[in-house]
Amino acid sequence: MYKRQALVLRTTFGLIFSSDQGKTWDWVCERAVGYGGVWDPPIGIFEDGAVMAGTIDGLALSPDRGCGWSFAGGAIEKRAIIDVVVRPDAPREGLAAASTSAGENGAGAALFKTEVLATPARGSARAAI
Repeated sequence: MYKRQALVLRTTFGLIFSSDQGKTWDWVCERAVGYGGVWDPPIGIFEDGAVMAGTIDGLALSPDRGCGWSFAGGAIEKRAIIDVVVRPDAPREGLAAASTSAGENGAGAALFKTEVLATPARGSARAAI
């Protein structure tokens, strides 16, 4: 039976990582991931320990458990990511909800266009979405 060793937690001051089921932890600051201020990103961790974090500026990806980060390109590039999930039935695949402004309705309330985009099967966290 597969036993997950890697954990990642979102905090008010960045992300913390454990590679030994929570016995020890390492901190990664918000700026290293690509966000800051009051934004608390949705996060997901793939079967191989790679991490995705949703930011206002796009989907941040780390193939090495938080040491290096880059933003995904393609259809999700520079879009506000409001939620992410790693599929429990396919832990090398994920989904990201991306939202963009769609103007206002007749009463002046903001409208948004939200799409759910699938990540490709994971061979690398740097694969385009």
